Amino acid sequence: MKTAIKPLVLATAVSVAGLTGMISTAQAEVSGNIGAVSKYIFRGGVESDTPAVQGGLDWGNDSGVYVGYWGSSLDYGDDDSSNGIENDFYVGWGGGDQFTWDIGFLYYYYINLSDANTPELYGSLGWGPVSLGAAYAMDDSAWTNQGDIYWTLAAEGEVGGGFTLGAKAGYYTYEKEGEFISSTASSNFRDLDLYVSHPLGATNADMGLHYIVGGKDRDDIDLDDQVVLSLGLTF
Repeated sequence: MKTAIKPLVLATAVSVAGLTGMISTAQAEVSGNIGAVSKYIFRGGVESDTPAVQGGLDWGNDSGVYVGYWGSSLDYGDDDSSNGIENDFYVGWGGGDQFTWDIGFLYYYYINLSDANTPELYGSLGWGPVSLGAAYAMDDSAWTNQGDIYWTLAAEGEVGGGFTLGAKAGYYTYEKEGEFISSTASSNFRDLDLYVSHPLGATNADMGLHYIVGGKDRDDIDLDDQVVLSLGLTF
């Protein structure tokens, strides 16, 4: 599930019947989020260099099964008359306390952007405040090749006074040839997101400041460092 900065395969071993049973017997709840960022950075790349509006809606139950949607405005599109919109639809299963896990399937669907739609499988394992994740591209598109894997290592924790500090490093391994794009590099450090956040009073809103260290893209081109302000509300 994505957050304002982004803050996921349904396991094939889980049968449809078993999944249906978990959904029907577990208590469910719906949650949502809405927010804005001064610019939208996705895996080190700029998706919107102007402020973007973002938000999502999630349904989950106490078995750990969830489905959801997350979207963001973009500042570019196929034509000059309108910009694109990113829409992410996902389903997954996760849980745990000290040891955590999450596996799922996510589909990126873009409005006013040609050949950008693509599915991903994702998963993560965590221990305490640290987690290791991976996202596997299942098809070629204008921005990824089938077989690309985006690896992440993240840590987050409260430091007192209501402040939360976190860091998330991203590393890409690339398939060099696809239907739409080819790559010079086989792998690269992609980005490092260093952030601090704090709630706004007694509300369900919080503000964040991110410093994103840019790595290299699939053609060994340096990505710029970025500073991003975020404001989000959960409900």
